[in-house]
Amino acid sequence: MPQQNQVKPGLGPLFVLLAAHLLAVALVFTGAADRFSFETRFQPERPTTLDIHVAGVRGALSGEGFYDVGHLGAVAGPFDPMADRGTPAEIAILGAPFALLPDGWRTPLWFLLNEILLLGAALLILRRTPRRGVAITLLAAWALGTPYLMALATEVPVMIAALALLAVGLLEGRGAAAAFTLLAAVRPFTSGILLHALRARRWSFATAAGIALLLTAVLFAFHPPDFHTFLGRHPYGGSYPGNLGLQAFLFSTFRNLVPDRPLSLPIAGRVIYDINILSLILQRILVFAFLAAAALLSLRARKRAQTGAVVALWACTWIAAGVEVREADFLLVIAGAATMAMRMPAGWLLASAALWLALPTPFVALPQAGIESWSPEFGWTATQTMALHGWKLIPSAIVYGMAARTCYRA
Repeated sequence: MPQQNQVKPGLGPLFVLLAAHLLAVALVFTGAADRFSFETRFQPERPTTLDIHVAGVRGALSGEGFYDVGHLGAVAGPFDPMADRGTPAEIAILGAPFALLPDGWRTPLWFLLNEILLLGAALLILRRTPRRGVAITLLAAWALGTPYLMALATEVPVMIAALALLAVGLLEGRGAAAAFTLLAAVRPFTSGILLHALRARRWSFATAAGIALLLTAVLFAFHPPDFHTFLGRHPYGGSYPGNLGLQAFLFSTFRNLVPDRPLSLPIAGRVIYDINILSLILQRILVFAFLAAAALLSLRARKRAQTGAVVALWACTWIAAGVEVREADFLLVIAGAATMAMRMPAGWLLASAALWLALPTPFVALPQAGIESWSPEFGWTATQTMALHGWKLIPSAIVYGMAARTCYRA
């Protein structure tokens, strides 16, 4: 990388950022920051995503398959554990380091692993983003933002995927291909990046995708019933204050504004919410539309300089099409914004969008009555519900729009 493309910020801002980060992590570790998120306030006994991955690894080792929930050791409550499930490759990679160690080591190891991954992201951003102010802003959004802090608090293992996304967008050669292998294994929806890679003649990405697919197939082959369980996961995007994706926004908006005869759907043997039929139809249409748009734009982007935009495009597509989008998942969008900021003149706009994504949602200012029940959302007005679910969709739309525009300019 030429010298002019590297940023060398002074030590002062970095020390301030480090001190602020350590303070924020301390607030998370002590529980002082719990009131800022529904997920840290509601049912602390609910199994985390990491709990479910660890249970899956232990179930596979005992011959019961990756989707056996008998090893959870906790009450799932009204939530469907399958909503947190990925492919066996994702479960094995993210759960194995914790499943093979005593449970008492889990929390310290979890914090340490995430901090190491954060250091890797910081080094990539500082070395590859040419403007000092943009680099510091992006790093602050990552290290101090609620997506990272909620990933720590709620044990959502998204950091490894965010760092892999960042590496795919910023690195070249074998480094990018290795990162894509890991990314395609832990977040299979990003495999669409391969369409762009083939157009840009980055053939190593095809090998990387093949390795990820082979690993997934081999793990399914060890326990074939897992494949049918995976296909049978609940496919509908419901709404509760911890689900912040576009699907949840549409669900809550229709429930509040459009009168219709609801359709009750059973989750884990219980009927826990009603889905508006019009909302269900629109959600399915938009999922297909976003996936098709991402695929077509990836095929159109044939220059290697557009890789960062393609990465950001697929990160935002997950926010739009994902059934269960946690606050931690917006780390993927921050990573996507960072991959584009390196090359685009509008780096400050991307950094500003990342900073918006880092801010807490309006949850703390909303009525908390019923917080210990299924959801306080049922007592909110339509405006309050839309404000919560739409808060981080606005900056995500900015990143998506800039990524789509960059991809379209072939």
